[in-house]
Amino acid sequence: MNERNKAYAKGGFRERYAMDKGTEKEIVFGGDRCLRYDYDINDEYQDGNGAIWNVDKGKWIY
Repeated sequence: MNERNKAYAKGGFRERYAMDKGTEKEIVFGGDRCLRYDYDINDEYQDGNGAIWNVDKGKWIY
C-alpha cells in the first residue's frame, strides 16, 4: 500500500476532503517527511484549510 492510500485509509472526513479536493505538496516538518494537502481558501468547506500526513510516523498531524 502506498503512502497516499495509507493516509486516506486512516483519515477522517476533513483529511479525505483535503486529499480529494486539494493539492499535494511534500514538506519537511520537525525533521520528518510529510505530505501537505491544501485547498482553495474560497472553498465552502473550511476546517483548517487542509491536512498534513507524517510519512515517517504514519499518522495525521493536527
